[in-house]
Amino acid sequence: MSRSVYVMILAVFSAQPLWADCGFCAREVTLSRPLAACYLERVEAELARVRELGLEVHLVELASCGATRGGNALPELPKGQEGAADVDESFLIPAQALDCLAKTLSNVDFGSENVKTFEVRVECND
Repeated sequence: MSRSVYVMILAVFSAQPLWADCGFCAREVTLSRPLAACYLERVEAELARVRELGLEVHLVELASCGATRGGNALPELPKGQEGAADVDESFLIPAQALDCLAKTLSNVDFGSENVKTFEVRVECND
């Protein structure tokens, strides 16, 4: 292969975010209002851990958010909406997307919706 072919291949891959091919990372994340709030409370500590360990991919674990003594870790949905949407209590996202998702969640208005889906690959593809 000629040097120019290598340069073209490098240009194609460097034009996309490094984590664009993270095949095991979540493409979208569905969160309830309480899980979004919990994520925002924890994100600074998670970012510090990512920097400390030099992680490229991070497991976000929100299962303990809102846990009651009865062991129910899922937030309550209003009557008639049971099973309306599955929330993501744990998901893998690129480390670079942690802060982006936090910014997105800080600016989102859930309105009357109790659950929203965020396309991490689209919204955090800067």
